[in-house]
Amino acid sequence: MSLLQRQLNSQNQNQNPPNQNQQGSSPFGSRPASPFGRPAAKPAAPANANEEPKDLQLVNVIIPLQRVVVRFDLNGLGDPFYRLMGKPMNSEFSQLHPLAQTLERGGEPVEALRALLNEVWAGYSLRGAALVYNTSFNVNRAMAEAFPMPGNVAQNPPKKDDDDDTPAWLGNNNPNNRRQPVVERWRAIDLALTLNVLARARTQVVLMGAPLVFGTNYLTRSLVTDDPRLVALAKASGALADAL
Repeated sequence: MSLLQRQLNSQNQNQNPPNQNQQGSSPFGSRPASPFGRPAAKPAAPANANEEPKDLQLVNVIIPLQRVVVRFDLNGLGDPFYRLMGKPMNSEFSQLHPLAQTLERGGEPVEALRALLNEVWAGYSLRGAALVYNTSFNVNRAMAEAFPMPGNVAQNPPKKDDDDDTPAWLGNNNPNNRRQPVVERWRAIDLALTLNVLARARTQVVLMGAPLVFGTNYLTRSLVTDDPRLVALAKASGALADAL
């Protein structure tokens, strides 16, 4: 750089000093503001537990069709070859994983069991599909407790009742803003029905026309449903009261 250019640059800097108070300023000039702006403010929290949040959202609300549900689980149901087909008892099949692995491997006894289960399933004359859920703490809680219905949360929340632990903004004093909790839960103990449901359920749906799949991941599940048809079948073929 020549001596003349240095002198000109020095004069320009003296005439236009950088503004130190300007946001994002630097010796190389001011920096423009971020194109993304300021971050969005978080929703305001309610002043107290009785107020409705600013942007209430309901996620994964499970609303049973009826006040009775039934659980399907192979644990403790015993040896299906002995109980259903009259074969010699195998004490190893009292454990769920050895039984599931044996069914998954297949073979002549398994195919005979498959034919028996298909015959039993056809006798139910079921059509369509039924929703099922993997048994878990969250599912049990959702089916046992009342939740507000979308769009029906009270606009003017009443004061909290001292005898009710439910926050008032849930609309607990308005019967239109809550569903009735499930009061009955049963466990199916009919082995043929339980095997059929577990082996035909695909993710969260039992397809009535689906073929049996004796996969370990299928048979080691614990499923619960409120479908009236499966509840009725379970209670007719044998069911015990099951704790939520």
